[in-house]
Amino acid sequence: MAVNFFQFKLDELGQYLETFGEKKFRAQQLYRWIYGFKQFQFEKMSNISKNFRQQLPQLLSLELPRVVNLRTSVDGTRKYLFEVGDGETVEAVLIPGNLGRRTLCLSSEVGCNMACKFCFTGKQKLKRRLTVNQIVGQFVKVMLDQPESEPITNIVYMGMGEPLDNPDAVFAASEILHNSWGVNLSKKKIT
Repeated sequence: MAVNFFQFKLDELGQYLETFGEKKFRAQQLYRWIYGFKQFQFEKMSNISKNFRQQLPQLLSLELPRVVNLRTSVDGTRKYLFEVGDGETVEAVLIPGNLGRRTLCLSSEVGCNMACKFCFTGKQKLKRRLTVNQIVGQFVKVMLDQPESEPITNIVYMGMGEPLDNPDAVFAASEILHNSWGVNLSKKKIT
């Protein structure tokens, strides 16, 4: 059964591919194709051997969270409602700023344990924490929805849930999005 590609940090992907007899550098190639070139068809990844390209659909899934609602404000802010399994949904919000800045607020949990009085999410209570691929998947889905001329420049973990309540998944997702073989966001642009 194929494993979701978006759960893997680069070194983890290399180790996973080695278990199938592939070299670790294949992980770099896949990161570059998928995150860098936004190519989601394995057969079009021309610097990967034809034999390996044919094996990839059995090894890796490129499934992303499904957008169930998208709202756009008059100022250009876009609110995405994602279905993340079990009938649960989370939000990600893309906020345009000055000088080409585009900040994406990501969710890290379904609900929240903090119960802050000013926050609607806190009233919903924590239902579960998101996985790495569900967090990275929000970013990738929104990235694919953006024109090339309007890339996402910043990430803030402020959507649904308290990010430091889900540190393993949030830090892994941040590492994936910072990796120079992929999205290559500066650490200073991830809050």
